[in-house]
Amino acid sequence: EDVERWSLRPIVVECKHRMTKARIPPPLYDQIQTCIYCLMYGVEQADLIQVVRRQSPKKSKGNGNQLDEQQMEITISRICLHDPIYNHQYHWNATLLPRIASFVDAVYSIRRDDGKRYRLLMAMAQCEMGIGSLGTDLLKEGYEMENAKKETWKILWEQCPWLLHCDTAFGR
Repeated sequence: EDVERWSLRPIVVECKHRMTKARIPPPLYDQIQTCIYCLMYGVEQADLIQVVRRQSPKKSKGNGNQLDEQQMEITISRICLHDPIYNHQYHWNATLLPRIASFVDAVYSIRRDDGKRYRLLMAMAQCEMGIGSLGTDLLKEGYEMENAKKETWKILWEQCPWLLHCDTAFGR
């Protein structure tokens, strides 16, 4: 009887190598990336594998040589498009796809409008290069740099208002 209930089904296997520790549950951005792979391959589930490698203290071999030993910790989390908590499939269709489309529209809008494009390019250039020249008051330069960053975000927020509610790490 149990044999009839067993079946093979394809899944995605995504492997992440971590430096310090595995996170349970995995970070949302890793889950989203894994879900994108599921959607690309037409499968509903994936195993997100997190591998943490650590060097253990050197062991001394009988002849005095030192050997490095690696300790490995492997954590596996099942990611499902129809997970009742995250409901990845629904949020992909209801949130992520519309926002990606909105961002693409914003790029084309800025590319079509010389005024928007030059405003954005100037603000970003000021952020990248720093403002002012040698001998400029550093306090004033820092203030102008902040204004350039704010102008950059203002332009982006005008085009994609939903970015206001995202954790973009702005100001950090």
